[in-house]
Amino acid sequence: MEFFVSWTDSDPEYPIFDANCSLLVSPPVFSRAFRLTRLAVMPRRIMVDSGAYTLRKRFGDEFTQQQLFEWQINMLDGVDLDRTQVLLSHLDQPLESGLPRAEAYRRMELTIARAWDFLTLAQRSGMDKKVELVGVIQGYDADSIRWCSRELKRLGFHRFGIGSLAMLFNQGEIETRIKAALQEVGQGLHVFGISSIPVLRALRDLGVASVDSSRPVKEAMFYVLLYSNPFRRFALAGRRRQDMGSKQLKRALPCPCPVCRVNPRRMFGVGSKRFTNYRAVHNYYHLKCEVSGCAAWAEPLGGEN
Repeated sequence: MEFFVSWTDSDPEYPIFDANCSLLVSPPVFSRAFRLTRLAVMPRRIMVDSGAYTLRKRFGDEFTQQQLFEWQINMLDGVDLDRTQVLLSHLDQPLESGLPRAEAYRRMELTIARAWDFLTLAQRSGMDKKVELVGVIQGYDADSIRWCSRELKRLGFHRFGIGSLAMLFNQGEIETRIKAALQEVGQGLHVFGISSIPVLRALRDLGVASVDSSRPVKEAMFYVLLYSNPFRRFALAGRRRQDMGSKQLKRALPCPCPVCRVNPRRMFGVGSKRFTNYRAVHNYYHLKCEVSGCAAWAEPLGGEN
């Protein structure tokens, strides 16, 4: 299962450390002037999603598919699409828990309408020949997910993502919805915004193609270090977390990640974003090992650390 790490321009540039890196970026967290060519090293793959939750909070239904498409294309300006694989997704409508059924249906229909607009824009611009187009499945139960999946297939999508699962904390229900989507679309399903290790393991066993998560940097911000094989979480000594009891570290455990190979003490610094970023690279290494296996990690040319 492929792991896309969610990234903003204040996070560490993970491709510097991992030549097999896959990034997920959301336009609303960047300025309109931002271009992905500002990365020092391009990742192997980039997924540019819609940032639908953020856009909906800011603009409601007023932000258009064309506005998003132009923003996505501007972010990609200058990227060598022959060397970096790019996936684009359309402007979907998230479904929060507890929505009235009529509103949920309205948002699902709007998701399908914008998927059609997206395909039209991609075909007119020729981008459908250069990037992989992702249809985003929305639904509130297995039956509605099957319906949305079938509609997206009918439009012509061959790669799919499924959203609105990040705030669903029932693992059984998450698996039920994923199974419904997989029954309709088969291979090539991406699951947006999942960070739970038990859920990630279950998705891998179900045959999900890829997932994304912002967990490496979020854990780092709260002074947490991740370790894999077996998966463990520790707080930095002196940074007590009520959810972690006495699991605190005064010094790093043995670790082959790029940070620990050079100087693991850097992860224990506080008071500067660079220390957070050291922890984020370490956490990224171990979360990717859990999701994709450590063999999916590749050293950059020159072995840069």
